[in-house]
Amino acid sequence: MTRKERLFVTGLCVGASFLGGFLASIFFRGMAEAEAAPAPAVREVVSAEQFRLMDKDGRPRAVLTTSRKSSAPMFFLMDETGAPRLIMALTGSGDPSMNFLSSAKKNVIAMSTKPDGTGAFLMLGQDKSKAGSWTIVKGSDGNWYTVLKAGLVEQTMEK
Repeated sequence: MTRKERLFVTGLCVGASFLGGFLASIFFRGMAEAEAAPAPAVREVVSAEQFRLMDKDGRPRAVLTTSRKSSAPMFFLMDETGAPRLIMALTGSGDPSMNFLSSAKKNVIAMSTKPDGTGAFLMLGQDKSKAGSWTIVKGSDGNWYTVLKAGLVEQTMEK
């Protein structure tokens, strides 16, 4: 291709580009401009009496609420049937607890603290019989001890 031919093709391409832009501006004049939706305002504080997380079928899967009796906070995680499987809560006196429930809706593991500041870990059988526990107790000598219980066996270990 000669130099003249290259200049002609280049000029033709540039001219066609300008003509296309001009025609597009006439054709699309008056049409709404495409804009990105503005980002929703971020609120620093959201207040409610209850928050529910729902699945795609409209079933509650998690709930953050307060106790009807004491207004203490409570958090529930539910399975696909809506049955609670994990409950975290504060008692009316402010002591925390966490309960794990089986698919049979029975409490099988419970962890809690007591008003004296000691803690407890309890495992239960499906019939609610105590299968094992680990607690911290203050002995008559003033020392703290961990007490492990499994069925009828009890073992005490110094802290």
